[in-house]
Amino acid sequence: MANSSTALARTDNEDVTEEGRQQLQLIRQQGALAVEKAKLTRGIAKQLENMSWGSGYSLVKGEELPSGTRYAIAQLCAITGANPALHLYILGDRPYLNADYWAEKIAGQERFIRYEQFNLSLSHIEELRRLADEAAADGDQDDAIRLRREARDLAQRRSHFAPPEWATHVYETVIYRYSEAAPLAAIRRGEANASDWIEVVRECNWAGNKPKGKTAQGKEYDADPVGNAEPAKTARSRSLRRAAVKAFAVTLAPVEAELRKLENAIEADFEVLHDDQQQARAALPAAGEPQAARTGSGEPAAARAEGAEPLPTQELQPRRKPQLSPEARAERDKYVEGCRVLDIDPASPRLLEKIGGRTPETVEDFQALNAALAAIADGGDQ
Repeated sequence: MANSSTALARTDNEDVTEEGRQQLQLIRQQGALAVEKAKLTRGIAKQLENMSWGSGYSLVKGEELPSGTRYAIAQLCAITGANPALHLYILGDRPYLNADYWAEKIAGQERFIRYEQFNLSLSHIEELRRLADEAAADGDQDDAIRLRREARDLAQRRSHFAPPEWATHVYETVIYRYSEAAPLAAIRRGEANASDWIEVVRECNWAGNKPKGKTAQGKEYDADPVGNAEPAKTARSRSLRRAAVKAFAVTLAPVEAELRKLENAIEADFEVLHDDQQQARAALPAAGEPQAARTGSGEPAAARAEGAEPLPTQELQPRRKPQLSPEARAERDKYVEGCRVLDIDPASPRLLEKIGGRTPETVEDFQALNAALAAIADGGDQ
């Protein structure tokens, strides 16, 4: 293995190819970005620790979340640019970004004009009809006509999207935007008719009272915990999200895809937490039974004998090698390639000191190692 001085000499050697120089520059850039991203994510994770969401039985406290789950939620905010205090909800053990987040996203699009949302819920339509009848009874025919016309328009919109009967809240989002071919500069100068270039994008979504699903084993589960917990907010948010991604697919579809991947990963974390909690509760003695386990290792031995096993004293099961995530594999490949270019052993103890001397397993581990490589390439010490 070449030492750091050899590696540094190679970076300045005239024999290094142009491709090699470009790879080194890429390593430097990626290392700097990784450090900044990790710093931002850690800051958000610290902020999440002091936050809470929901109430009662659905209350989620940031301080009670495992650090890994907090970090994953922080990554979601860092990657999407969401402000956790303004845009983040956690309901039904699933994080999601609210309508305010998507409203800000579309407002920043160059071709965006405006958007509006329509409440197509049956309860809202029936309420408009009731108000129309009251107005007519009071002799206010103009108001009655207006209300009936509004109820009729919403009912027609609802019929177009045909939401399921169980949905308690239904929202349509309409986004107005300029087409890709629109001469924006000329429109802003008043030299082109803006209305000739306007496109309309419509999307609808719903939530609330969704029936329970069943697993292959016949076990029931809540098919939409977020929507059932906050149907009005969720229907509005989902409708705006779908419309935003459809209207600005080039810029927002990648964000939405990354967001969905992170949401699913975090939801899976919550499922593991609940499984662990249920297994822990099942392992405890029932009320009134002796509250200790038979261990044979000096601990109390007056527990129920059923299912009790001795605790391990010396021999432990070998640690299962974790599977790298796709993101971690990508960072690992960058690290291996960077070591090859710099002629450094990837298992160098001095490099691994950057992550506490352990074997790298996570995205953060490999990002820290890539940052170390970037420092070496810039003239630092291994």
